Amino acid sequence: CLCLVLVVLTTALPSGYVDEGVVRVSGAVSGTFATDDDGSTIMLIANKEGEVYRILDQDEVDAKSKLVLTLNVCQNGERGVQTVMAHPNFTENKWIYVYYSPWLSKVCDLDLDFNDSGGAYNLLSRFVWSNGKIDPSSEKVLLRSPRTSRNIHNGGAMSFGKDGYLYIAIGDGGSQAPPVSQ
Repeated sequence: CLCLVLVVLTTALPSGYVDEGVVRVSGAVSGTFATDDDGSTIMLIANKEGEVYRILDQDEVDAKSKLVLTLNVCQNGERGVQTVMAHPNFTENKWIYVYYSPWLSKVCDLDLDFNDSGGAYNLLSRFVWSNGKIDPSSEKVLLRSPRTSRNIHNGGAMSFGKDGYLYIAIGDGGSQAPPVSQ
């Protein structure tokens, strides 16, 4: 079980800090926070397998979770969900961004290389938070990465700049993956 936890790289914790696991989501790769209409905190955790969970009672050890989105993703190698992120103006627009590798049977079943399959790709999609979950029918694809032959180096780091734009690292797809690595 991979868990999203705060890691402190020292031999001892600073005074006043406690080392304890809070939430367990198998294969956790990314998390984000937002504020719901009622003022409560929304904590979302995504796993590589294409599931996004809302963490309930996050002040409690061993908090409970609720599945709020399932995506059909390619999971071979480093593929799958890479990042989930709430928009800075989430309280107004309810936007959630997910960067992931969609399922492609010829590529994902066989893990073929670029020349045999045409390669896989990743999507940056925007979804809408509605009625306590992410509405899958609201998906709007904003970016489709170039196809890559390898199932590594998919990137996915996202951040909003001071200018309001979303910046994303799409990775190089591996050292021998045309055309991204060139």
